[in-house]
Amino acid sequence: MTLFRMLDLSAGQILIDGLDISQLPRHDIRSRINSITQDGVFIQGSVRDNIDPRNVHNVDAICDALEVVQLLELIEEKGSNGLSSDISELHLSQGQKQLFCLARALLNPSQILVLDEATSTVDEHTDEIMQKVIRQNFGSQTIITVAHRLESILDHDTVVVLDGGEIAEMGDPHELLALGEESEFGRLWKFLQAESG
Repeated sequence: MTLFRMLDLSAGQILIDGLDISQLPRHDIRSRINSITQDGVFIQGSVRDNIDPRNVHNVDAICDALEVVQLLELIEEKGSNGLSSDISELHLSQGQKQLFCLARALLNPSQILVLDEATSTVDEHTDEIMQKVIRQNFGSQTIITVAHRLESILDHDTVVVLDGGEIAEMGDPHELLALGEESEFGRLWKFLQAESG
């Protein structure tokens, strides 16, 4: 919330490219950072209203983004009017909603993509699609991922383990896993693997 300037810091600062974001207009910050949250944001209206709320993209660009996330065929089948179909008549599953939000992020590229538990409520197949699309299309961006599914962050450059709101450890995920029980990340990995298995 502080990254998007929804909350102001009481101490310290957040710098992006050396700029203190508290000195920048809130609208500029929010328009330049993409986010996909656990529960995607949808408005009442058409597919087009939801994927391109500023109405700046042509039909081909929108269809391309929907095809990348494997939703175009579903929208063409379920929606009686294509992109003009009411979003509610599609009855998208939770996973399909997350894929839709990913298509929205594809249409509006930014230098920073924040994934806040974006795959925590989707099935394994949808998670695989999302991870593939993110790897193939957001490689040049800074990606900040909040995740409890640790498998989804193993290919990140750096992980930060928090404990009680404080940084307990940070480093390369594979290097930390190699430390096993000596690493906070290694212990967390082992605990979550035991819980799921």
